[in-house]
Amino acid sequence: ASRIRNIELGVTDGGDLEKLTRLRTLSLQAELDVQGQAEAETLIADLSKRYGDLGLAVDKTAGKVVRLNTVVGSLQEARFRIRTDADLKQLNDYHARVYETLAPRMEEDERVWLREYTRPLER
Repeated sequence: ASRIRNIELGVTDGGDLEKLTRLRTLSLQAELDVQGQAEAETLIADLSKRYGDLGLAVDKTAGKVVRLNTVVGSLQEARFRIRTDADLKQLNDYHARVYETLAPRMEEDERVWLREYTRPLER
């Protein structure tokens, strides 16, 4: 999990950020079906190829992504390299869509967590 602190994401298409966001979304589900588990495993494998072992796994018995909170908490320290104001706007628009889509389905404590991780970023 500590390796993720060293990640520099070039956010021009948001590919890795979208993968992390999707993985977070899957982790919030009470129980993943077989398709959700397979998707989570694919995302973990894709991200691990680029950044090394993230300390993430899918617990197939419980149907959950495990140890994600430790990694996500470390994302606060990740540095984002945003090349233009348009990139920043695109990322902030994406964060707003994620929050608007997921927040109505969440409990208050989950909305607070999501708000923190989808808050608008500044240069």
